[in-house]
Amino acid sequence: MSDLIKLLPESVANQIAAGEVVQRPASVVKELLENAVDAGATKITLIIKDAGRMLVQVIDNGKGMSDTDARMSFERHATSKITTADDLFQIHTLGFRGEALASIAAVAQVEMKTRQTDEELGTKINIEGSKFISQEACTCDAGTSIAVKNLFFNIPVRRNFLKSNTQELKHIVEEFTKVALINPGIHFVLYNNDAKLYDLLPESFKQRIVNLVNKSYKEKLIAIESETEQIKISGFVCKPEFAKKSKTSEQYFFVNNRFVRHQYLRHAVESTYQELLPAEMYPMFFIKIDIVPSEVDVNIHPTKTEVNFQDSRTLYAILKAAIRKAFGMFSMRVPSMDFDVNPDFEALDLSGSRPVVSPAINTDPNYNPFEGMRGEKKTTTDEWKELYNGINREYDKRQEEVTLPLPEYENMSELNIGKSGFNLSEHFLQYKNKYIISTIDKGIIIIDQERAHERVLYEECLDKLDSGIAVSQIDMFPETITFSYDECIIINDNKETFEKFGFKLEKLGQSNYVISAHPASIATDEVKNFFMTLLSNLKDENERLLGNINRTIAKVSARKRCIKRGTVLHEDEMRAIATGLFGCKISDNDTSGNPTYAIIDMDAVSNFL
Repeated sequence: MSDLIKLLPESVANQIAAGEVVQRPASVVKELLENAVDAGATKITLIIKDAGRMLVQVIDNGKGMSDTDARMSFERHATSKITTADDLFQIHTLGFRGEALASIAAVAQVEMKTRQTDEELGTKINIEGSKFISQEACTCDAGTSIAVKNLFFNIPVRRNFLKSNTQELKHIVEEFTKVALINPGIHFVLYNNDAKLYDLLPESFKQRIVNLVNKSYKEKLIAIESETEQIKISGFVCKPEFAKKSKTSEQYFFVNNRFVRHQYLRHAVESTYQELLPAEMYPMFFIKIDIVPSEVDVNIHPTKTEVNFQDSRTLYAILKAAIRKAFGMFSMRVPSMDFDVNPDFEALDLSGSRPVVSPAINTDPNYNPFEGMRGEKKTTTDEWKELYNGINREYDKRQEEVTLPLPEYENMSELNIGKSGFNLSEHFLQYKNKYIISTIDKGIIIIDQERAHERVLYEECLDKLDSGIAVSQIDMFPETITFSYDECIIINDNKETFEKFGFKLEKLGQSNYVISAHPASIATDEVKNFFMTLLSNLKDENERLLGNINRTIAKVSARKRCIKRGTVLHEDEMRAIATGLFGCKISDNDTSGNPTYAIIDMDAVSNFL
């Protein structure tokens, strides 16, 4: 029998290894930007064309490489940053230039120009799919320029799996944001198809957040700071009133200047807000953690975005304490407003320019509180009894309204609900302001009023969106809202759908929009909150990637407008919800898959009697 195990060709092995690091154009951006930072650059320019498919180029003014180092940088496992295995646990830099370039060169056409400051000529290298094409001397600026062209040209299947240009550009901007945020002292520039998206001059960390993420954040951030012998925590968290619906929106951890994801630390932040935020609201944060490298392992994931800490519990406690301290300092700085304070005391002149006069108490010695009551008819005991009798009669009347007699099916007036497969009684009662109870031909039905109404509104809204029917209300005083770059992409991509839903959006500058009209079903004072909630859902859910934005809009609209638990309903309102539910295409579940109703079979009821 012939041998089955064979050694893979180097080109195939390189492509497999590259798959761990290079998943999309944004992966290339991440690796090249981090290498530029490690090279000591003070200015880094990122140039993108065709969402990275055609070109990803990073130009830096760092220290550059010699001709030998330039050639070696494309060899796998070649690096200047580690020499022994122990060095893996003492890493201060971001990436290994040799590892990144070798992976990228395996799946793209790469051209690199590099020159050291003290050299007159630089080096130009061309590589295609791990195949070395040429190396020659050239004239170029000090630093390094790496142009990655035609990504996945030799793996068309991988190229076909890339998303739309808008989605790929969104991922690129996310990676650019992560690197630019934690390096505010570096001048970053981003071009997309020759249009300049960002030009970020060196600045403070807070100013970089404002200029890069959202200009409206200037007044929304609270500084945090804590330091021990081995750990230093700094950065910003948002004020509770500016939390967002999105679970991952503007949540950044940086460990030793590297962006990381860490669910345990995220829980530390969110649990600190637990009593300050309503359900389904999440805080924004931009937190830097500087820790002794030997206390953290950054090598558990190929992209180094996941880390392990030797003492996570201590870090968890320190982080929570830092945020609580920041909240305490913020509360001390915020002036309290007391509506019970007498304005006369607030306006007292304590400068000493006027003499202090003791307050005087004025009384009327002739005032008699019982005057005018003489000769009036006294209230008798019988009248008090009559008053209570009236209350009792009203109580008995109310009891009659909510009492549901046991059904007699042969005599009952029933409403036939064809899609549900059973007959629904015309009588309804409400239990604990949460559930609608009625009878059907096979038992008792209990309807969750919030879930049922959400389903009804969802299908109504979806039908209107699919048919293009929308009723808009023009805003007398249109509001200008500043959005992040990700949000602007969503708006630009789906502006037509938003308008079909009833919104009228007008762009004002690079990141501002004016909402001049909104759906008539939404209250004017709820427009901004509703629209921001909608954007957060579109950022988080996969439905937009599948093109079903109508479903997402209908879902958000239904959730915001539906009758909530705890709302008292009249019988006709209960009837409307019930009949509307069983007129839906899907009546068994709400938009999250939760059951809308339950049925108690009459046999089960009989077992209790």
